[in-house]
Amino acid sequence: MHNKKTNIEKAFSTNYCQQVENVKKRLIITNETFPLIRNEQVFWQGEQLQLFSRQYLNKKISFSKLTDIEATILHCIFTRHHDGYIRQKHLQALWQTSQPTIAVPFVIKLLGEYVLEILFDVEIFFNKFSDVCYQFLLENPKFWATQKRRVVSYWNEYYRYGYNENIIGKRYYERLTNYPIWQFVQKIDSELKKWQ
Repeated sequence: MHNKKTNIEKAFSTNYCQQVENVKKRLIITNETFPLIRNEQVFWQGEQLQLFSRQYLNKKISFSKLTDIEATILHCIFTRHHDGYIRQKHLQALWQTSQPTIAVPFVIKLLGEYVLEILFDVEIFFNKFSDVCYQFLLENPKFWATQKRRVVSYWNEYYRYGYNENIIGKRYYERLTNYPIWQFVQKIDSELKKWQ
């Protein structure tokens, strides 16, 4: 397995091979913790990356003695955790990263999910590291279009018609134009036009 690229290695730039290897030593990687399904292809800084859909690692992991790059990589991996609270915790940790270029593909991928609290936290990251985020989106128009379709789909499923027992709280947005994540997406699209 060490000679073959895993889902983790494919998700990060080859510039960080050693740091990814150091992080992998802390993880128990199996077909159960990293199922080989639904990787999404993106391009970033001249490389093709494969973002994995979900991982099922033990949420208790040590961050001691990690470099900033290694910590960023580990936080990125945990933004793909099956537990939304874990995803949110590690996304919030990325607000403080000095390596936003590593994190941006993972953060933008979170925009295609349905948990509002996480989506609001994506907006915080985006506003803090907007230059990096816009550069990533310009390199990935198909991925961005997919994320926007997901925003609409999840709005329709979870937030359009009122209270849903599977969603915490009672927020709903009958019109897409009132949905705060769609408003954020529209703001991004408007700003992207200035970058082109």
